[in-house]
Amino acid sequence: MGKLRVLFVGDSITCEGSRPRGFITKIQSILPIEHQVVCLKGATSIEIVDLLEQTSLEFDPVFIIAQSGINDLLNGCTQDKVRRSQVMLLEKLVA
Repeated sequence: MGKLRVLFVGDSITCEGSRPRGFITKIQSILPIEHQVVCLKGATSIEIVDLLEQTSLEFDPVFIIAQSGINDLLNGCTQDKVRRSQVMLLEKLVA
């Protein structure tokens, strides 16, 4: 069985996932994965969408783990605006 191809997308939480005790490192310790991390510390959901548009993916992922929205709220966005931004992110990821 080959390695699962996983794309991790998000803000600083995702960026920190590859640290020795990070969640990506822990996933790698129990599952055979090939992965790519697309992240930006402090990014809002819209900034993550922009980052994805500028990034060439190394493979076609089987799984995508995306995390966003915290920085949107910290920057004063309403819950409705956060929801709309996350819908845009989801649409970008499945396109």
